[in-house]
Amino acid sequence: MAMGRFKLVKTISLNGISDGWGDDTFVRFNVLTTEESESFAKKLRPHAEDEVKVTEIFREALKSAFIDGKVQLQDELADAEADDIDDLPKGVVIEAWNNINGNVYSNPNA
Repeated sequence: MAMGRFKLVKTISLNGISDGWGDDTFVRFNVLTTEESESFAKKLRPHAEDEVKVTEIFREALKSAFIDGKVQLQDELADAEADDIDDLPKGVVIEAWNNINGNVYSNPNA
């Protein structure tokens, strides 16, 4: 994972993805650099119509950008691991992808 001068991090809340998952559950990712984003875009292009493959590539990107987090395991809060990305619902994977890829940016001064 390449890093420029900026420390760009996105935190994705996992609050409410299932019963018992509260405000203290989340995952954090480094935001993809332009180079990384373009690399994943190249991987995605041939599979634009293959929803399963696209989601697989999103998960690969998220694992490469993973920093840390907290997840609910049975009745206890535990440190998240990159491989936990495989267990996240598809909607969360898509939301996280959009955030680390810069698809979700709103200029607060606009």
